[in-house]
Amino acid sequence: MSSYYCLLGSTPALSVWELESVVSTPITHLTSSLVKLALDSDQHAQELMKKLGGSIKIYRHISTVSDQSKLTTAIAEHLKSIQAKPRFGLAYFGLPAKEPSVQDIKDHLSQESIPSRYIESDMNGLSASIILHHKNVTEVALIKEEAAIHLAELVAIQDIDDWTTRDRHKPFFDRKKGMLPPKIARIMVNLAVSEHKKAAGDNQENQEVVTVFDPFCGTGTVLLEAALQGHNVIGSDASMESAHGTQNNLEWLAKEYDVPVNHQVFVSDASSVSQKVAANSVDIIVTEPFLGKQTPQVHQVPNIFKGLEKLYLGAFKDWQKVLKPGAVVTIIFPSVETPRHTFTLQGLIDKLPSLGYTISSGPVQYARPGAIVKRNIYTFTYVKS
Repeated sequence: MSSYYCLLGSTPALSVWELESVVSTPITHLTSSLVKLALDSDQHAQELMKKLGGSIKIYRHISTVSDQSKLTTAIAEHLKSIQAKPRFGLAYFGLPAKEPSVQDIKDHLSQESIPSRYIESDMNGLSASIILHHKNVTEVALIKEEAAIHLAELVAIQDIDDWTTRDRHKPFFDRKKGMLPPKIARIMVNLAVSEHKKAAGDNQENQEVVTVFDPFCGTGTVLLEAALQGHNVIGSDASMESAHGTQNNLEWLAKEYDVPVNHQVFVSDASSVSQKVAANSVDIIVTEPFLGKQTPQVHQVPNIFKGLEKLYLGAFKDWQKVLKPGAVVTIIFPSVETPRHTFTLQGLIDKLPSLGYTISSGPVQYARPGAIVKRNIYTFTYVKS
């Protein structure tokens, strides 16, 4: 096992939650956006990156420098060891400024007649676009941990083109119903699958095909991410347009990615799905339900939350009929802060244990900048009474 460093996404708490759910080794926080963990190999890191939705980069530890005056030499020596004409970027974590200077590194290489090119980057290094679209670019990270500075080389990066394909190029989308980003959907699927394995007593590293159901499927974002992981998927929506659109998106996914997609999609209210789904057949529910108006007026919020609690309670009661014992529900609940009050669904949450649902992890909140309605991700385990 070697030391690796993972750069987290825009909601670090959510990224860490996901990362902890899919790896079995301890995770050490170094900065607000960077964690350290042990992995078997670069291949393991690359496979992990393909699985994750909430992490951006993974670096492998190269060396540790205790004397900062030797950093320039250490970086230059590593660059020349992997490229005859280094093209590189630098990332800085836990350091107050970009030190050592790029010019000092280039001068050190020039003294040995080694031409180099530095590609401008910010403190978090090069963008995924630059790394993915430019060949032979090396990124070295300088990571401060206590009195030492570690050097690490980028070995895995999020494939933004692939995520963009599923976000923007699927045949059916609806700006009103398709607001869940694919990366968040992937995180939620990973959280649910991990919790299900844990409840079943399985090793978290083992791959297991489960049945994932989204009873508010919208444009099918959750189902696409679950299907790409090899799981069987079921989707339903009260809107016929959404159900048909999700069906089209799943068929597109099978062709676009050349993967088998075992799926069932139908029209149904979320509180009546037991009429079309076999009893005790669902391992996991992953869903972002209808959250109400995205920009409600303050006076509208109390009634919105009363309506949502009624809607969700009816759904949770019906899901009892289709869930297997030990099934997992990963769901988003909204919250809204007004000048005088914070509205949540705590009243609903307090009722769920009597129906057999207990919180197993969460909540973690995420929200787009400026959003009035905040999203809170919870994972529940269902035990039939």
